[in-house]
Amino acid sequence: MSNSAAFKRTFQPYCGKYAIQGKGELFDEPLWSTRKERLTAAIIEQAISQRLVIAFFQSYTPQFLGIDIDDHSGRGEAYLLNLYNQSVNRFGCKPSLLARSPHGLHAYWILSERMSGDVLENLARVKLKGIPIEIKPTASTALRIPAESQMIDPDNLQLLNISFEIWADQVKAYHPAILFDDNYLPKTLRDTLTERKTNYRKLRALPKIEQIEADLLPLQNGNTNDKFLQLCNVYRCAGLSVEDAVYRFQLCFIQSPGYTGDLLKVRRLTSRITNEFKNNQYEYVPKKHDIQLDMQYEILAADIADLFIDNKIFAVQRRKPIERFISKILLWADWHDQIFQDHKQTAAFDFLYPYYRRNRREDYYPLPKTFLRRANKRYNELMPYLQSIGFVKPDNRPYVPDAGICRYYRIDKGFNISQENTGVVKYVAPLLQKGTL
Repeated sequence: MSNSAAFKRTFQPYCGKYAIQGKGELFDEPLWSTRKERLTAAIIEQAISQRLVIAFFQSYTPQFLGIDIDDHSGRGEAYLLNLYNQSVNRFGCKPSLLARSPHGLHAYWILSERMSGDVLENLARVKLKGIPIEIKPTASTALRIPAESQMIDPDNLQLLNISFEIWADQVKAYHPAILFDDNYLPKTLRDTLTERKTNYRKLRALPKIEQIEADLLPLQNGNTNDKFLQLCNVYRCAGLSVEDAVYRFQLCFIQSPGYTGDLLKVRRLTSRITNEFKNNQYEYVPKKHDIQLDMQYEILAADIADLFIDNKIFAVQRRKPIERFISKILLWADWHDQIFQDHKQTAAFDFLYPYYRRNRREDYYPLPKTFLRRANKRYNELMPYLQSIGFVKPDNRPYVPDAGICRYYRIDKGFNISQENTGVVKYVAPLLQKGTL
């Protein structure tokens, strides 16, 4: 096996591009440039033998972690060793390979299994928080291919003086659990996903919350109730807790010096917010620019709701909830189409939710119970009818909720109402209602 083959087998780099070091035109200094060309075996061989200085990018599902330990300020070898030892202590094991660089050290931990690049980078950032090192390479940042003459033994910090091929044959690979404990497991990541998504949702919504508050302020005596209900609805939809909402209102009162009402009393304010969050008395009507629903989806959702209502499958008052349910499914599918176009996000979802990539390639969309329940609490009554007319078609493969495998469905975004659909609804309705289908 050649050095280049050993490198590709061990590091499995992204071969669609690479970075090369040259010299600037004006100043005689190193200058990196990215080339969107194939990282060939010949280029890798030249990099390992130091005939070229080449940096490589990580794939979206890498099998190694790399860190760049630099001493740009010229503090000396002791400083570098201190950063290296801190990193080793955090992970609880020495790297599989250490290599010298012009400004410091590059450390690599080879893993026994592939992971999502985004997940791996995030876990490493948490583990190495506070240590001034960089996590490289990633899918977007490159790190130089280790030269054979610069490889160091992590145990005694002496030059290895062996070929890259020999090192690769005896390389030590670590199970991710050794570096990250059980935090690397998809189930553990999924268990913390809700909390992380909630915090991110609050942070992302803050600028819009502040803008709405600015539009409604100041609060005035005798003219507060409608604004109070609007703000409560905004805070609830943004995922704020009652305590968060109380804090936001107290900030609003500071900007409303003329207001002297009973909402200034914390107990009264907390009670009213709690009641409003629970009962949702105010129906917020979004502005036109907030509505992202495609007109085609609106028409499709209305047509399917009419089909059910006109055939007396559901009561008339359920028309709007059914339309919203179908619209949310269509928008959910659009969101997953966007994810599937992004290789990094797809890799992360495939790591968190097994078989996600395979199912999406077959044009199936995940419809977990948590999403369906949020879209409509009585989703279990609606889904059989949507299946009967062919709007959604379930994948027959088994689902395992504890393993992150939910039910997948094909969703017909170009669905057309026909006489056949009407006949199917009339035929299956009695069977569904009797529970015989």
